[in-house]
Amino acid sequence: MHDPKTLLHDPSIYRLGKKAVRHDARTLQLVKYLGAALPPPPATCIWSTKTDRKWPMFMNDSIGDCTCATAAHMEQVWSAAGIKKEITVADADVLAMYEGAAGYNPKDPSTDQGAVELDVLKFWQKTGLAGNKIGPYAAISVQSKTITKDGIYLFGGIYTGFALPVSAQSQAVWDVPASGARGRGAPGSWGGHAVPVVDYDARGLTCVTWGALKRMTWAFYRAYCVAPETRVLTDDLQWLPIGDLEEGQGLLGFDEHVPAAGFHRQWRKTSIESKRLIERPCYDLTFDDGTTIRCSEEHQWLVCRGNNLAWVKTENLRCEGKVHSKVVKPLDVWRTADDWRGGYLAAAFDGEGCLTQRDLSADKDRCQGLVGTSIGFSQKDNAMLAEVKNCLQEEGFHYNQHDRVDNGVVHLSISRRPDVIRFMGSIRPRRLLAKFDPSRLGAVTNNQSSAVMLVEKKFVGMQTVVAVKTGTGTFLAEGLASHNCDEAYAIIDEHFLSGGKSPAGFDVATLTADLAKLR
Repeated sequence: MHDPKTLLHDPSIYRLGKKAVRHDARTLQLVKYLGAALPPPPATCIWSTKTDRKWPMFMNDSIGDCTCATAAHMEQVWSAAGIKKEITVADADVLAMYEGAAGYNPKDPSTDQGAVELDVLKFWQKTGLAGNKIGPYAAISVQSKTITKDGIYLFGGIYTGFALPVSAQSQAVWDVPASGARGRGAPGSWGGHAVPVVDYDARGLTCVTWGALKRMTWAFYRAYCVAPETRVLTDDLQWLPIGDLEEGQGLLGFDEHVPAAGFHRQWRKTSIESKRLIERPCYDLTFDDGTTIRCSEEHQWLVCRGNNLAWVKTENLRCEGKVHSKVVKPLDVWRTADDWRGGYLAAAFDGEGCLTQRDLSADKDRCQGLVGTSIGFSQKDNAMLAEVKNCLQEEGFHYNQHDRVDNGVVHLSISRRPDVIRFMGSIRPRRLLAKFDPSRLGAVTNNQSSAVMLVEKKFVGMQTVVAVKTGTGTFLAEGLASHNCDEAYAIIDEHFLSGGKSPAGFDVATLTADLAKLR
């Protein structure tokens, strides 16, 4: 136990009140409207000095209304920075918002359960706070420093939720402890808290909380205002963060179960049918090939068990003594080869290459569903052929060579399925990629040779993760065979959308069109 005298934020005095994240697929994404012509945000942005620096507590020392106090503090900053006279919202106004958005009843203390940020934003937008309503709001990627800066600079601060660690109770400047985000530094070990972030500079950010300004480092902001970064494979063979994808996005999946005896799981084109943010007990997993991933305790993985495969929950994965679970990893995550070698190979195969995806099951001696997939390249024995072979070797692609004695043409073929998929995804020859059919890739490599061994399994407490449902029930997460899983906002005030006040490069037209679809 810590001496209460050493606590800067005694939990018996300072209240929290941000409930678990709720995802709404209709929520706008700020990154969509930040056009290429938008100037970069300034290195420093300070909104807090525009007020008289009197920051009311708004009762957050007696009730868990931080989500509503955050709205009031943002109104305070905006009115000071705009043409209106600075307004300080009354406690009664904040109380009315907490009652309306969260169902709080001052006569019943048991109803003081905090609020969901989205519920408060929607109430603020529809009903208002002290007569002031907001316009649209858009979610931001907290892992992107640039987008965070854009949100603060363009819109006078961002409405942000944190999974505060116990260590924050005794820190003058909120930071990730030297021991890391574990133990007293574990995200959410204190609880959820909403604040407006109103300033930033190279060293960190400033928020308003409990009637005062509070500094935090960039590391703290990213560690405790978490966004899922796990990369998944799309149907056009790109590895993208799952948190950035929307419902309807095509993915590369595979059969959830073996279709029948003697068959193999097949690659399938699938899509995201639903996606939501949830807070769940989580583990950090590390595998012997260096792959690391954070996932909920109930997330399932395709695991080798002797000569068989089975879906196993994270909490049941073994990592002790001589017993280590092996998870199937059909593919490694690749980078897009946007250097000279990648460009040369893309041009060469677009010009002289071919993609073959042939159904071999018509042959009565072959298993049904067997598909032959290969990439070919033909060229006479010249300098171009030598350079293509050199580039393939440098990029680690295995190929076979067939010489045609009659006409001097040499044929190269890439036929190992993981190499074919990686070539199409990393080299991305446009002509061949347009012909690529993810549903005609054939069998998934899902045996011991494609499995990775779990070497560390660390419980990290309650974390925000993405729960995804796909059409096949499967997808690839960081290359691993994965099964379905069963917050910060920029508030775009109405005046920003009218009167020509939006900065060059911000896509107001697309935003306006998207808003019309929601009405």
